[in-house]
Amino acid sequence: MRQFVALLAAATTVAGAQDIDSGWYAGVGVSALSHDEMIAPDVHATDAVAATKLFGGFRWNSRWGLEFSYVDASSIGSTPDGFGLLADQFSSVYSTQIAALTVRPMAYLPVSWGTLFGGLGFFEGDRRSDSTTAAPLGFGSLPARIEATDSGATLLLGTEWPIGSLRLRAEYEWWDVERANSSSLGLGLSYRF
Repeated sequence: MRQFVALLAAATTVAGAQDIDSGWYAGVGVSALSHDEMIAPDVHATDAVAATKLFGGFRWNSRWGLEFSYVDASSIGSTPDGFGLLADQFSSVYSTQIAALTVRPMAYLPVSWGTLFGGLGFFEGDRRSDSTTAAPLGFGSLPARIEATDSGATLLLGTEWPIGSLRLRAEYEWWDVERANSSSLGLGLSYRF
């Protein structure tokens, strides 16, 4: 792993000297994150919330780069559906907190009005889910907490428009989360150093 990082650092130094569109960048973003999680067979909790994102990376040239990001969605909450015949007997509230780190190689396609981009990479995230289910006939409530670390593939597609040293971007991001569908539509603003 250390050899890979050293090779990557050397490549960024050499490529950075060859292209005027290369260099480091950092940015912030907001998105509407949609999360649909299976909490039991045929029982789903679904919500869409605002998420924040910090991202940055290095562009070797106008076509290739590497990007890192941190996404936080700390207030996903919903009332699960799918209890079937027992739906009228249970009242349940479910909330999830998600934080994920991603790394992905990026490809860029400059066009006359801006740049199209895409990246396929890897994420690792922490997920904490709390639920409270009220049992029928006043038998009390059943609290539960599940904490898990998840990792998998992530996909990012979007476009960006230059505004001096800034770049405005619109993006779609998807994460391969176990037992859930998670994706977001977002806007971001980055600064090129």
